[in-house]
Amino acid sequence: MIKIDSEKFKQAISQAEQEGSLSGAIGTLGEKTIHKTLKYYFANGIDHEAKIGGYYADIAGESGIIEIQTANFGRLRQKLEKFLPASRVTIVYPFEKKVNHFNFCHDTGKPVKTRTVNHKDLTRLFLELYRIKSFLNNANLSVCIVGLEVNKFKAFSKGQSRANKIKTTKYPVDILSEAYFKKPEDYKIFLPDNLPLEFTRVEFSKCCGYSNSALPIIILEHLGLIKNIGKRGRAFLYAID
Repeated sequence: MIKIDSEKFKQAISQAEQEGSLSGAIGTLGEKTIHKTLKYYFANGIDHEAKIGGYYADIAGESGIIEIQTANFGRLRQKLEKFLPASRVTIVYPFEKKVNHFNFCHDTGKPVKTRTVNHKDLTRLFLELYRIKSFLNNANLSVCIVGLEVNKFKAFSKGQSRANKIKTTKYPVDILSEAYFKKPEDYKIFLPDNLPLEFTRVEFSKCCGYSNSALPIIILEHLGLIKNIGKRGRAFLYAID
């Protein structure tokens, strides 16, 4: 974990807003607002897009290539095949760590419900890592997980139920954390301190609190951090390698 720059992030939000990416109506922007803000945050004055090997990189400079990817890392596979032999590549993945929900009637503007949810389950991250599993041991690849606070708005027409919501959008509010994974050993942070010396998938899931432990187990085993040592009954048994 490194020191975060909240002021710099808020400046990036302002830059994206000035460009017009945050000025649209509710429901028209989706993930693009977060993507654009992160590009300004990580660009450090570098031109955003650059064409390399037939593919466009979000950011390219002396320190390497940066790709902002909010979902579906599978789309990066062809890019990584071209980029990694020539340069260091950092994939930035925004994790919505704190979400402020605002539900209001689109017609009247009156709020229906407001709540804040703090998320800790990184199961979705491991799904994304699985999609680029074959590249994770490449010395030129780094992954940066950016914890964000976002405001999420849902707008309803008068008289409609939750099932009939008509518009949803998210706005970045603040940056809460940055964690870089540059080598397999860095992923040890995902091994819970209370993990037994030998454990099953169910025991791993209970220790880490993930909704699904199958993909984390696959990734950690692929990175050489844990190993399959047999079975306990019908369950596969693992140990830290």
